[in-house]
Amino acid sequence: MYQDGDFLIGGLFEVQYLKTFPELSFTMEPKLPRCELFYMTSFQQARTMVFAISEINNNPSLLPNITLGYQIFDNCLRLGVAFRGAIALASGTKETVSDLNCKGPPPVIGLIGDPGSTHSIAISSVLGLFRVPMISFYATCSCLSNRKKYPSFFRTIPSDAFQVRAMVQILRHFRWTWVGLIYSNNDYGVYAAQSFHQEMQLFGHCVAFSEILPNNNNPRDIQRIMGVIQASTARVVVVFSHSSLLIPLMNEVVLQNMTGRQWIASEAWATSPMFHTSRFHPFLGGTLGIAIRRGEIQGLQDFLLRLHPNTDQRNNMLRIFWENIFGCSFETESKETDGEQVKRVCTGLEDLNTTHTPYTDVSGLRASYNVYKAVYALAYALHDLIQCEKGRGPFSGNSCADMSNLNPWQLVHYLQKVNFTTGFGDHVSFDKNGDAVAIYDVLNWQPNSDGAIRFHKVGVVSEEPATGMILMLDEDAVYWNFENKKVMNPGLDFLSATGAILEVAQGRCGLRSGKGYTYYTFLPTQVPANLVTPSAQAHSLTAVKVNLYYALPPTSRFPELMSFTPEIPKWDSDNQDELLKLISAWPHSTSNTLGKTSVVQHKITLTNDIPLKSRAYRVSPIKKQIVEQHVDQMLQDSTIESSFPPWSSPVVLVPKPNGSYWFCVDYKKLNSKTVPDAYPMPDS
Repeated sequence: MYQDGDFLIGGLFEVQYLKTFPELSFTMEPKLPRCELFYMTSFQQARTMVFAISEINNNPSLLPNITLGYQIFDNCLRLGVAFRGAIALASGTKETVSDLNCKGPPPVIGLIGDPGSTHSIAISSVLGLFRVPMISFYATCSCLSNRKKYPSFFRTIPSDAFQVRAMVQILRHFRWTWVGLIYSNNDYGVYAAQSFHQEMQLFGHCVAFSEILPNNNNPRDIQRIMGVIQASTARVVVVFSHSSLLIPLMNEVVLQNMTGRQWIASEAWATSPMFHTSRFHPFLGGTLGIAIRRGEIQGLQDFLLRLHPNTDQRNNMLRIFWENIFGCSFETESKETDGEQVKRVCTGLEDLNTTHTPYTDVSGLRASYNVYKAVYALAYALHDLIQCEKGRGPFSGNSCADMSNLNPWQLVHYLQKVNFTTGFGDHVSFDKNGDAVAIYDVLNWQPNSDGAIRFHKVGVVSEEPATGMILMLDEDAVYWNFENKKVMNPGLDFLSATGAILEVAQGRCGLRSGKGYTYYTFLPTQVPANLVTPSAQAHSLTAVKVNLYYALPPTSRFPELMSFTPEIPKWDSDNQDELLKLISAWPHSTSNTLGKTSVVQHKITLTNDIPLKSRAYRVSPIKKQIVEQHVDQMLQDSTIESSFPPWSSPVVLVPKPNGSYWFCVDYKKLNSKTVPDAYPMPDS
């Protein structure tokens, strides 16, 4: 889709799906791919971008005397197509350049999209070299918050780092501390799973299993994952995946009639219409999901219904949409469909008011609302750039941007400082990493009158520097798809159901063994008195939280006992006062940071001065990110300093028992050239 203007905004959307790539001969220019399977929801997002630009052009107080245009490409859900489109938008589609001085506005002042994390990583890696602004409305990978790698990337959707923290907050709220994890085998799923493991460990919670969804929908892999879920005692299953990769697993859930699971959905599938049908309700009803903040856009529906196709080839997407929604064809010759039906000819006068598709449904604007905010963010940044006063600008020599020779990086400067409120009342700004204000809706999948599934908002989770994370949840509004209308708490309820006897005073726990009980002892200090609620029945554990896992012998530990979190008894006030006095008296000895000294300098004596250089060991993308995090932290703490010596030794990550890593360096080669220090043996 295309419309001319003083400044153009580029767009990348997932409107169609490319099944097969055109054959590459490497002897001529590749043919443009022919995409199929039209997505009405994605087309609504693209048209929302057009609506926002139209609304801005009609607003006399925003960008006065400036007309915005647009050029929108379809990425066909393929990285190759998306990358080709992004480069065309950033560099221009004209084959010849009339102005040899290369002056004037850039082909596009910024890019709205791409919605995919993997696509955004690849595209922003290149566009970032030229500081071309890119605002994604759907890419959530936490890796994109790295300002060093992606200096001009912004987004109007929170990153996975916040999404993961929000989901763990919900798990903690319901005391679900023993859960399963399923995630997609792409950047979105892998990075989210890594963050989820770390966040769960932080609160002492446990992941019962962690399984990767196959990209090729391999039936064997699906069956194996089903076996893992059924064999596990974890009743809560968290899933990070796009709906398209999740469909085979959920179909198998229905075929095997697997009920009794509480599903936790990431934002990528929490609002997917693919699972709306009554077929999925017995299995997915009651699902809790994190969803993009819903918004309202006045006038959007009327704008969507006023659409009509034209003959301009640059607006070919409109004709494809028209053919799909009305089942007709603009080709005058007869055209068979599936060898049976013949499509009627499109007139272009068909009435969209007679249709009921996701394109015209504006009742739950989420991704489209993010697109709307992204367009306005670019517009406000351009507006602030134009309003710059001569001699008081932010650039070299207090200069302002030259509108006749605008550079993309100049717009990035203003985009970083954008701060406005939408008509719906939502605040829009970006932090230092280009991330949006952290807020999500909490949805619950509830039964509709026709037996299908509808999404019902039951809460909001947000995070701000001043207040931290806040979860507001209406538990009375939650629909539970279980007979007892609640999810069994793995751990406490399990032990209660088995009739375990907890005798705190005697310091022992009895588990059923045949007709009697087998007792295991533990130290009374392991059970803080303030955590034990007296009960008439000794085996009632529903109000008791004890770290039984570490109290029992390894051969008797139930996996469910991992849900118990170690608790430390509180000191009394006198002990606390004494401790505070001690800490205050020795502040340098109790610092949270590593100590330093200039009294002694360390020197390594070598057998010769020939530098040793070792190549870095190859690691996975996840471990590479862990290494970079350690290095950044040590640089920040001044534990190390940046240098470019001729010596180098490879980093080694050594796994800890808790799943995290020790940061180590392989100094074997350096040690082989080191002259050892000699010291006299001490007297006995």
